[in-house]
Amino acid sequence: MRLSVRALIFLVVLTLGGLLSACGSAQPTSTPTLEAYPAPLQVATDTSPYPGPGGAAVNPYPGPSSGNVTQVDWAKAEETLLAGQVVQVYVNRAGYVTLVLKDNSVLQTLAPAPDEVSKVLERCGDTCKDVQVTQE
Repeated sequence: MRLSVRALIFLVVLTLGGLLSACGSAQPTSTPTLEAYPAPLQVATDTSPYPGPGGAAVNPYPGPSSGNVTQVDWAKAEETLLAGQVVQVYVNRAGYVTLVLKDNSVLQTLAPAPDEVSKVLERCGDTCKDVQVTQE
C-alpha cells in the first residue's frame, strides 16, 4: 500500500489535531495557590565603636561610610605602620588596605603586592604586635 504525500500529510495533521484537542480538554484537578514568602528578618546593626588595643574606641567596620577617610599612597601607609600609629588593618581581595589609626582617623591605600602588608608588619616587629589584621 502506497500513500501519496497529500494523504500522508492529511493523516499527520488529523492525528496531531486529535492529540491537541485531547490535551486542551483536560481540566486541572485543583486550583493552584500561591504561597506567600515570610517577611524579611530585621537584623540589629550595631556599628558603635568597641575598645581596641590600649582602650581606644575603634569602629569595627571602617570605610568610606564611617566618616573621614584619607586616601594616601603606599609609602605613607607603610611609614604610618612602621611608626606604630596603626590599631587595625583591613585588606580586601582587590588589594585595598584600610588603616585605622590610634586617633580613630582612617587611611586607605592600594598595596603594591598581595603580601606587602604582612611583610611590613614583620619588619615592624614589636611595635606592631598589637595591630589587628583582617584579610578578606
